[in-house]
Amino acid sequence: MRQVLLRGLVPAGAVLAVAVLLSLVLGAGEVGPARALPVLAGGGDADARFA
Repeated sequence: MRQVLLRGLVPAGAVLAVAVLLSLVLGAGEVGPARALPVLAGGGDADARFA
């Protein structure tokens, strides 16, 4: 049972992570690529995470 649950959650988590990163990089919402990429790299405007 546990392996079946993990087998379903791992791909779902990966798809969600890719969707979030793509939305940041492509500028969906208020955080565009100019602000998102430096924040993802660990620098830049820390407030961009919460915009």
